[in-house]
Amino acid sequence: MASLLTLLLLAIFATTSSAIIRFIQNDSDFQVLQSDLKVHVLFIVSSASESEKTANIEQYVEEKHSAFVSLAKGLDGIAIFDVLDLSSASTATLKTVVSWNIPKLPGLIMFCEAPKKNPYTGSMYRKMEVLHADKALSSGIDDLEQRIKASIPALYITNITRQNDPLKSLEKIFIKAKHGINVVILVGRRRQIPHAYRALSIELRGQGLTFVYINSNEATEGETNEYDFKGLFAKLKVKKTPALVALKSFQDKGARWSKVSNEKLNSYKEMKSFLEPFCSEVVRPKASSRTSSGIQMLNTTTFEEYVLESTIIWVVYFGSKSDIDALSTSSDEWIKSQRKVNKKYGIISFGAVNCDENNQPLCEKYGGAGMHRVFPVGLEEKSNRMQPVLSRNVLEVLYLPHKYQTLEEAKKAAIESIPYAVEVLHSAMEISRFAEQAEINKALPVVFFTEKEKVPAIIRAVSVALRGHNVAFATAVEIDKADKAQYGISPKQEISLVCFVSNKTTDVDQPDSSGKTFLIGYDKKQSGAYNYFNLVRFLLSVLHTYPGYTNQFDEVEDTTVEDTSGVSLSDAVPYMTKENQKNLCSGSNICVIGFFQNHVDTLSDPESALSKYLDMFTKIAVSSKKQKEPFVFMWSNGKCQKDFAEAFEVGVYQMPTVAVYSVSKQRFATMIGVFEAENVQDFLKGVITGRIGTASIDNVPELRDDCSFDEIEAENVGVPEDDNEDLSDIMDEIIKAEKEQKRVLEEAQEQPKKRHRKGKGGRKKKRSKKASKDEL
Repeated sequence: MASLLTLLLLAIFATTSSAIIRFIQNDSDFQVLQSDLKVHVLFIVSSASESEKTANIEQYVEEKHSAFVSLAKGLDGIAIFDVLDLSSASTATLKTVVSWNIPKLPGLIMFCEAPKKNPYTGSMYRKMEVLHADKALSSGIDDLEQRIKASIPALYITNITRQNDPLKSLEKIFIKAKHGINVVILVGRRRQIPHAYRALSIELRGQGLTFVYINSNEATEGETNEYDFKGLFAKLKVKKTPALVALKSFQDKGARWSKVSNEKLNSYKEMKSFLEPFCSEVVRPKASSRTSSGIQMLNTTTFEEYVLESTIIWVVYFGSKSDIDALSTSSDEWIKSQRKVNKKYGIISFGAVNCDENNQPLCEKYGGAGMHRVFPVGLEEKSNRMQPVLSRNVLEVLYLPHKYQTLEEAKKAAIESIPYAVEVLHSAMEISRFAEQAEINKALPVVFFTEKEKVPAIIRAVSVALRGHNVAFATAVEIDKADKAQYGISPKQEISLVCFVSNKTTDVDQPDSSGKTFLIGYDKKQSGAYNYFNLVRFLLSVLHTYPGYTNQFDEVEDTTVEDTSGVSLSDAVPYMTKENQKNLCSGSNICVIGFFQNHVDTLSDPESALSKYLDMFTKIAVSSKKQKEPFVFMWSNGKCQKDFAEAFEVGVYQMPTVAVYSVSKQRFATMIGVFEAENVQDFLKGVITGRIGTASIDNVPELRDDCSFDEIEAENVGVPEDDNEDLSDIMDEIIKAEKEQKRVLEEAQEQPKKRHRKGKGGRKKKRSKKASKDEL
């Protein structure tokens, strides 16, 4: 009877421990350790090594390692406690465990922080910490418990601070939180968010709750903050802290958790029981998501923000769940096509909508599942040839009427829909008249020489990309070779881009005896292939070198940036060197790197170009920090650190510019546009929201030693004359013409060789040549 009672008690204990502890049974269970968001504490044992055999692993852990079971019971829900028995583990799991170099068994490992994706293998991984199990589970168990609590991340909790109006901050949260999301607000007295609240924000993520935390003591921490919490606390009817309130809307009076105390806040089960009634059954779609394959996924919320409110062209695929799954499986072509189109045309983006229950109304509105739609942009009525302004509001219909079955069809339609402000010229006289009129209008004349009547899509896209500058675009079609020569264009060149720079707009020290305009041609050797990014950067370099073409209305606009009086440049935006590279930009940092051409010593002159650029960049950094944006700012001399800059697709003509680099995700984005405060801030906001896509980056070179002053400032970066070279990677519209040019050149070069061989070998050599051609 006694033995039966003992067995029953052991069975009860085993059942209790198995409910609290997750016993790893297979490789899938093991992989969850690396991909789950919650903190995992893994206990590794080998039951086969024990001389006394037990009925099962649950009973073994209960009997032999009661300290671990007690720890799991005490922190039930706060973290997940796992047990891996090496005696029954697979070969793959054993290999992984061996690679961890555990000192001895039993082993104890903590998995914390958010999972990350290995860019090379595609697998997920997390930060892990190997602990000494014997010490941790005996004399150090209290320290272990505190370490587990402290390691729970607060990734999904929004902090409302006094940096901005707290009441308006809460209202903005509700504006973003659509789909019937409830907002939970915890008002505490400490800077550290309670561990139970952090754990629940992870567990209940995607279940209709948005988590907010307010440190009430922040009101007395300093006098520099502009706002206080009085208005917000009055609305929430918070008279004393701590307090926990759940709101269904901004106007809602809210439901309060009664008799809240610090002890109660640390009770995971009690807090969960209060929050569960506010959870929704349907998981809300993410505000912005990409599939694991890198496809930009859109939903009812983000479609309006990313597509309809943007000023770029979108190709959107509407598909059923099975369609999206199939698309994800074969995503390489999609991603490859998207990168190619984005690089060449700049203002076209791709996205996809999963037509599930949440997005069904959106799909029905635009024609149903299983097809692509193109959402174009137009030019505002106030636009003119030199100041084109893109807008979607001018369109009567937001999408092109045709439903495209394939991505290729939709892509071609999107390219055709690119708006433009380009004049078509047919003679040297028309070119001269165009340049003169542009000079009268204080605009930079840019002429693209081509043999095609139709304006190339790349030129169309670039013509609407330089808002804030007076730039007049034109294409010169089938211009006589003799006339081309006066513009510095070789007779053999079928295409070329030339800027007509007026001497009146240049510095008085600019040598020019003729008093007329001088020409700057696009050199592919220095600036790269003809595509949207390279052309825009080249034109911006001309505009920065020869000022005077900025639109007069844009000049008086005041971009709101923070006052930086009393802020050290080296603190807000440190100079990146070989010595501090890893400290500034590593780990989980999202780095904002400013690339400039001038040497750091030129900062001694407050009127130097670098001083002015960095003054603006510092203001942006201070503003970003006050808005709690996740960026770390720094700057580099892109001319000296050429390899480092080129890794982010920044060349000599792209500077000054900004690149955002996520070290952990190995992805980056580089700004295209004029280096002005408004543009930089808009670019950074676009990266945060996902409106601006990122590209993968494999290798980021280490910085070299700093260059000398003479190396940087004395270097000649003028644009030499263009020379004839293969243009096979140029825009689609003229590939055919290029191939024809190449064929003619090859035939011309082959003729002397044939005559030479004929003189020596006669007919026999000619037949031998023909035979070799047949073999090829």
